[in-house]
Amino acid sequence: MTKNLSKQICEICGIKDNVDFFEPENFCKLIELPIKFNNANGEYDHTSSVVSYISFINEYKWDNREEFLEAILKSLDEDKNYYFMGYKSFTKAIREAEWKYE
Repeated sequence: MTKNLSKQICEICGIKDNVDFFEPENFCKLIELPIKFNNANGEYDHTSSVVSYISFINEYKWDNREEFLEAILKSLDEDKNYYFMGYKSFTKAIREAEWKYE
């Protein structure tokens, strides 16, 4: 199940190689990963960590790594339709980070 969640995140973010986000090193990096958000004019607005964005802005609840990855997928799916600037910032941050590949 977690491999599938990681694969989905990779596909959405445009990561060609497979990253296992359930792996502790990648998971910790993902939680703390900064997302730089721009306003509607394309200008820098603020920075938020992935965990802050998932837990406080989108108010998803999670208790373990699998639920956190599911919350990321839900957030990306919602942002794609309702907050496209956030979606672009979120996927770019994940795509451009350095990950430990399988």
